[in-house]
Amino acid sequence: MDAVTTIEGRPDNVGEMAKIGILVASDRASSNEYQDEGGPAILQFL
Repeated sequence: MDAVTTIEGRPDNVGEMAKIGILVASDRASSNEYQDEGGPAILQFL
């Protein structure tokens, strides 16, 4: 897979809203061994 993938929608869908969920699972983060930074980084990117 290329580093950047572009997916184009149909012209009549441009500007439509989409709901996006972010799910991060980590045993170490849930046991407070470290602070999860992946979820917040993905949210900031979006």
